[in-house]
Parts: sequence; C-alpha cells; structure tokens
Amino acid sequence: MKKFIIALLVLTMLVSVVACGTNPKPNPSTNPSGSPAGTAGPSAAPVTNQVIFGSSTALTGDWETNWTNNASDYDILKLITDGAAISANQTGEFIQNNNVVKSITSKANEDKSKTFTVEICNDMVWTNGEKITAYDYAARVLLFSHKVMFESLDLKSGTGTNYVGYKDYSTGKSEYFKGIHVINDTTYSVTVDPAYLPYYFDILFASIDPLYLPMW
Repeated sequence: MKKFIIALLVLTMLVSVVACGTNPKPNPSTNPSGSPAGTAGPSAAPVTNQVIFGSSTALTGDWETNWTNNASDYDILKLITDGAAISANQTGEFIQNNNVVKSITSKANEDKSKTFTVEICNDMVWTNGEKITAYDYAARVLLFSHKVMFESLDLKSGTGTNYVGYKDYSTGKSEYFKGIHVINDTTYSVTVDPAYLPYYFDILFASIDPLYLPMW
C-alpha cells in the first residue's frame, strides 16, 4: 500500500511538470504589450494647455453665482478666477489673498458698523490686457445689487446685502450705495451694517471678486 501511494505521488508530479512545460515560450519579436518589437504601445495623450475637470454633477454653463450656478459651475469659476481679497488655506483658515491684495485694514465705527479698506496690487490685468482696478471690485457689488437686475433679469440674490445702504440702493430709493467706496485706482472700502456684527469671520466682508463690467 505504501509503495502504491509513493508511485501515485511520483505520477502526479510528472503530470504537473508536463503541464507547466506546455506554456508558450516568450516571443522575442513582441514586447510585453503584445505589439511587435520596435513598435510603441498605446501612446499617451499629448500635453495641451487645458484642464480636464470631471464631476458627477452636470454643468449648467452659468458661471455667475447669482442665478442657477451649481457646485460644478462654482468649481470651474474658482479655477478660472482668483481675484477675491480673502482665500482659504489648506487648513480652512481665512487669510489675505496675497496674490491680489497688498493690505487689508479695519476700523470700528461709532454706530457699531465696521469699515474694511482693501488695497489691491497694481499689476493685475484681465485676459485682454486691461488693468484691473478698485473700480472693478466695486462694480460687482453695484451691478448685482441694482434693482434692474432683480426686475429685468430675475436676479435670485443680491451682492452686498451685508453692507450699509444695501436696501436703499437695491430698491432704487438711492442712486448711491452708501457702504461702497472707491478711494483710488488700487483701493476700495466696504462698510458692514451693524445688523451683521459681531461676526467671528467678519474678514470675509472685505472680500469681493472683481467684475469686468464691459462684458455685461
């Protein structure tokens, strides 16, 4: 019985060796990808000046946030713009955006409002080469708070609701936005309504994105 078991094991090993020997030998005329030697496999896509953005949410193409801008639209908007005075770092802390701003100062007023004065860099330009100025920052608030935008363009939410004078300006009661001032080409200021203060992250009130008004 013991001899029979030994013979059976030897036979099994021989069959295994034969089976292993049936694998085809590597063909030196082909490379590991299976294509003929000397020819390249699938080529990588050429490098171009573009960014491919993948998202599970369909884009609407509405880049501005005042209408139907969704999360994916907003992601694209932030990829192609970086003009706000305040940005968030990798730890989520709100900090001065030194790419566009030289300085931000604040002043508490007697009526409990608060004024932020922002000096922007003087070497920023739009893609057409035109210089970006403090007027472009004020333009965003003035345009997207004007009553025409609500009445004629179905604006969903205004810009600058936190600033002094918003209600009077957005309803047409006043032609001037009291809380928005352009001091010179590189400096603007915003005054925050006391109703929105105190606020731990009040530095965000100083942050406005510039707007190229001729586009509108």
